[in-house]
Amino acid sequence: GVNGDASIQRLKGPLRPICPLEDRLRVLAALEMVDFVVPFDEDTPLGLIQTITPDVLVKGEDWAGKVVGTEWVESHGGRVH
Repeated sequence: GVNGDASIQRLKGPLRPICPLEDRLRVLAALEMVDFVVPFDEDTPLGLIQTITPDVLVKGEDWAGKVVGTEWVESHGGRVH
């Protein structure tokens, strides 16, 4: 799941995102280990996570908070990194 541009602006300010959504989707989709990318416009990806129930949930190293969806993924046998 990739934050849409409107979501990023709400969370990080009007000068963000630096790269538009289509570019971010294309870069992630090109990674060999990535099966599928999908944008979301909510402030958190919880609804998307509950819909998809991924085997692996990955959050960037720069994230200092609790990873949204951890309980859901782990309760369904998945891993969070």
